[in-house]
Amino acid sequence: MPPQTDTMRRVSVAPMMAWTDAWYRVMLRAIDPDIELWSEMLPANALWRHPDKARMVTPDHSTVVQLGGQNPIDLAKATNAIEGKNTHTYKEVNLNMGCPSPRVKRGGFGAQMMLDPVNAAACLRAMAQETDLPLSVKIRIGVDAHDSFAWLCDAVAPLIEAGCVRVIVHARKALLNGISPRANRKVPPLNLARAYELRTWLQARYAVRIDVNGGFDTETAIVSALSQADGVMLGRAVTRNPMLLWSLRAGATTTADRQQAILNVLTRFADILRTHESGWRHADVGGKPFGTVALMRSIQRLGSLFHGHACARTARADFAALGATLADHPGAIAPALQGRIAQWQDRLLADEADAADSPPPLLA
Repeated sequence: MPPQTDTMRRVSVAPMMAWTDAWYRVMLRAIDPDIELWSEMLPANALWRHPDKARMVTPDHSTVVQLGGQNPIDLAKATNAIEGKNTHTYKEVNLNMGCPSPRVKRGGFGAQMMLDPVNAAACLRAMAQETDLPLSVKIRIGVDAHDSFAWLCDAVAPLIEAGCVRVIVHARKALLNGISPRANRKVPPLNLARAYELRTWLQARYAVRIDVNGGFDTETAIVSALSQADGVMLGRAVTRNPMLLWSLRAGATTTADRQQAILNVLTRFADILRTHESGWRHADVGGKPFGTVALMRSIQRLGSLFHGHACARTARADFAALGATLADHPGAIAPALQGRIAQWQDRLLADEADAADSPPPLLA
């Protein structure tokens, strides 16, 4: 039996730079109405000066906003700004304590903050003064040579005592030796057992929710993890195959079901675009029309909805070309997308006639 609504609300899509912007989240929301979405990490020192950076396309109270920073004053101001004009209320404010990128390390935040839990706790207390929204942190299970369970407990406990009510645990340690964020998702070994151990230890002492993140790319793995954690966060698997979210809810399906689901997502995306076109085209964010670059990028990524189908490669190329073509003609986006939906409906029907009725692989 596929997960029901309450279970889907325990699944989230991770904050990913250059991915989980406002328009990409519109596409994901068109796939599933309940799953928790996250913003990209928003630098606190920029957000309080330009609060429209946290703006949503449409109100969505199932989205978490993630902040990056290590200065309590900046984080307090940014938290206050999130409740301001045009942001629409988020469900939760998260402090990034897990990003291992060299640039973030130079700024003293991300995973670097796990080495200074006293300051991290001060940041959370400052943020709590500015909002009634729940506060959470996203962490790693260790940083460089600091990877013992005792060290991890000592790093996290002060955060709970400062007001954090949820911890998302990426079950790898962070290596701050200059390797790339991509390598940091692969080189440190995955240790889900450590994340589950931390959950047991924390929940014996505090009322706190613990979610796990890292390496989940199949329905079986996700459902299994939900039996051992309060929530599961998905990452790159969704960028490769966003319809994994639909499969997780729908369970066993036919090819026709999957094809219709793709068309439904495309139609919902086009409807939202048409409904809110005047708003996003004329709103100004940082001197540019709101989300224009993000919108074009998301149109290009619509091709990933076809992952696992015979026409997937053609779809990716087609939507990539469509997004690039429309970059200089924003007024043509909605009708062009509607036309593409009709074309792809015909293409999917043709492919169905030629293909066996078996489910596509979740990942290439």
